[in-house]
Amino acid sequence: MMQAESLDVLVVGAGPAGSSAARAAARGGARVLVVEKRRQVGLPVQCAEFVPQQLIHLLQVPPRCIAQQIRQMRTVLPDGRIIDKPVRGCVLDRALFDRHLAVLARQAGAELRVGWTAIECNAGEVLLRRGHQEARVQAQVIVGADGPHSTVAQWVGQSQTDFVHGAEVEVVLPEPREYTEVYFDPLYRGGYGWLFPKGETANVGVAVNVRTGGRPGAALDQLCDRLGLPPAAVVGHLGGPVPVGGPVACLRDGNVLLVGDAAGLAHPITGGGIAPAVISGQLAGQAVAQAIAGRRPGCAGSLSTRVGSDDGRPPAPGTGQPALPGRALERRPSRPECCRRRDLDRIPGLWLAETGHINYKGATMESPQHVQISMAAAKGP
Repeated sequence: MMQAESLDVLVVGAGPAGSSAARAAARGGARVLVVEKRRQVGLPVQCAEFVPQQLIHLLQVPPRCIAQQIRQMRTVLPDGRIIDKPVRGCVLDRALFDRHLAVLARQAGAELRVGWTAIECNAGEVLLRRGHQEARVQAQVIVGADGPHSTVAQWVGQSQTDFVHGAEVEVVLPEPREYTEVYFDPLYRGGYGWLFPKGETANVGVAVNVRTGGRPGAALDQLCDRLGLPPAAVVGHLGGPVPVGGPVACLRDGNVLLVGDAAGLAHPITGGGIAPAVISGQLAGQAVAQAIAGRRPGCAGSLSTRVGSDDGRPPAPGTGQPALPGRALERRPSRPECCRRRDLDRIPGLWLAETGHINYKGATMESPQHVQISMAAAKGP
């Protein structure tokens, strides 16, 4: 059997979460390896690419990764009403942004290997495979950043089952659009449709809950017809699952941390996952670097005290205890009511509240992070 390569941190996945974790850990002095099963970081794109303005500075998005600035959002409700509101943000070039984060990780000292898939973990050793090539690594910490159907999450019993499914096309626009468009329709069951312009083209897509009767392909065809966008205008097809069940029960199990979509950290109303991915990755990487430093001679602490509970006791696997010092990743809103299948019809109102629009059918905004359904809305009209 081949000898396992020894390192401090193995990050599985080179998306925003994985690259952010790798960069933070490497900057803290850890020896980091990032493996990405795709042969090119950032491709294929599986994202609608819109990011609100308040997150642009937080994510430190360079101008070259911005496809188009946005200053207004149009929301079309199921009853035909149109609500326009000033909303600042941008549509990213996600492929460029992902590569930008991977470059930062490498510049910080992390090693990148593309085209490699994490196959299994046995007694702390991870088997990697690329075609007919195999390698084994032994890492003190494993960071699962490999998306909603995470292999690493499966290793620790944290697989997700609650998704909406997205179908999207990139189309050539007949004329430029200056604002984003969001559509709610009974056909987009459990989700919504969108048009996010990016210069000469736009991302047009839908996200629907297939468990409640949503059909992504039919919904996307209907939206394109509604917008007058023929098949001849399509220059690319995208799609994929979006986790909407909230954070997984256990963000840390033993020496395994989950971040980004692998941890269920997408926004359950809008589906946005870029900001939670970057933030959770940064927090995980910082905590891991502290933990690794604590195991080296001359450094106080240990892996279990630095990547564990607030009182320093290592949480038992499967207990759902937090992964990071200070319970950073556990500070999250409770699961919004709209995630319950019986409340799917409330999603348009919650969307308007969450994006700062006017009160709609009793859905009100308490703060930028919390949404509350009033008693009137909960009881129905």
